[in-house]
Amino acid sequence: MPEWISDLLGDLTVVQVVLWMLFFTLIIGLIVKAWPFIKGLVAFVGVVPILLTLPKFMEDVNKKIEEIHHEVHFNDGSSAKDGILRVEVGVKGLYAEIDELKRRDSELQSQIIDKTIHPQQPTLDLPIEGKENAS
Repeated sequence: MPEWISDLLGDLTVVQVVLWMLFFTLIIGLIVKAWPFIKGLVAFVGVVPILLTLPKFMEDVNKKIEEIHHEVHFNDGSSAKDGILRVEVGVKGLYAEIDELKRRDSELQSQIIDKTIHPQQPTLDLPIEGKENAS
């Protein structure tokens, strides 16, 4: 055996070296086999703080859902849905008024066009002598 090996190993026997090699091989094999479990355990430990905040998160989400529910269902006029319904009714009324104004505007335009195309001859209602006193 070379001298550097005997200096490195000191007074270890070959049997002891083989036993140490088997021990390290066994340890490495156990780590490889247990790695998925260790990885899961580390992940679980990382998730535990998040799980502790879950009830508060769920409570906040439920409050937000209740607020949204309040706004999208009818409830005596205070919801957004009730407000939108009021606006829609008002807009329908405006449409009716606009339609009436359009109809009236069209009538007036046709009267203007008729008067410019077919102007009426001015009539003079001059009093005729003798008829004035007859009444």
